[in-house]
Amino acid sequence: MDYAYVANGAVVEGPCVLPKNWRNISNLDKMSTSQLTANGWLRYYKYMPSSVGPNQKVELDEVEVLSDRVIAHYIAVDKSQEEIDQETAEAWAQIRRQRNQLLLACDWTQLADSSADKESWSSYREALRNVPQSFINPGDVVWPTPPTT
Repeated sequence: MDYAYVANGAVVEGPCVLPKNWRNISNLDKMSTSQLTANGWLRYYKYMPSSVGPNQKVELDEVEVLSDRVIAHYIAVDKSQEEIDQETAEAWAQIRRQRNQLLLACDWTQLADSSADKESWSSYREALRNVPQSFINPGDVVWPTPPTT
């Protein structure tokens, strides 16, 4: 449950979890709603958009300070092309890190004294190395299945 401290009709602190102690007041968390309101602490309600598309983000649109509560209205807005490109680059970087970890975990299969089926493991490792080039979108990546031997 979030609260906001309101003074002169404006949110000064929050939204946050109600602090136990604040300024010279102890046990805020034990106060009734009317006591909290008298001390400027109002319940903070968030109204989020019903849907947010993959190329959208949520932003605060408006805050209403009423006598007994604060209502924050959020809206979905389109991301800039720069934001989309940055997220895509980050997603591909994460996929490459995961791919590198998967390759590292099966390096042992290529050692001369390994009893693993080198051909199967070599094909798997090649499929791992090709993951970034095999998919257009990072969300579409399907990881190859490692051999059982």
